[in-house]
Amino acid sequence: MRYFQILLSLAAAASAVDVRFHSNNGCSGTTIQCGNLGPDSCCGLDNAAFKSMGFDAIPLDWSIETRSYNLGRCSHLRLLLPPQHTAHVCHDSGDDIARYTGGGYGFRNRKVDACGDGQECKTSQKPDTLILEEGQKYAVTDMGDDLLNEL
Repeated sequence: MRYFQILLSLAAAASAVDVRFHSNNGCSGTTIQCGNLGPDSCCGLDNAAFKSMGFDAIPLDWSIETRSYNLGRCSHLRLLLPPQHTAHVCHDSGDDIARYTGGGYGFRNRKVDACGDGQECKTSQKPDTLILEEGQKYAVTDMGDDLLNEL
């Protein structure tokens, strides 16, 4: 069992998931993302909410659950989806209301604390890339929280 945990941590170091916040339902529209987010980490903003969020570049052999949050960063778990075994997972409220403020993922069979509802994530990060509907990408790593919330 210990060998399996070591392999999982090495796989996580070699690859990670892109967590994307979308301005429209169905994981479409202008996007802001945390690229290469590691497992059991939080990506989010305090005062901005989005209509849907996607998890992209998921290795097909990973058994991960995806988590989305509302009420500021990863403070309140909104939706937890079990492993889908696809390269893309979309969390969509379907009611055209911007609710999503944070997201993350974790390996389903690991015994680690999930982030949310009073628990702390191992790490936290802000979005690092803005992707417009037309495909242009802009680095937003050095932007302050106020500017990111305006996006």
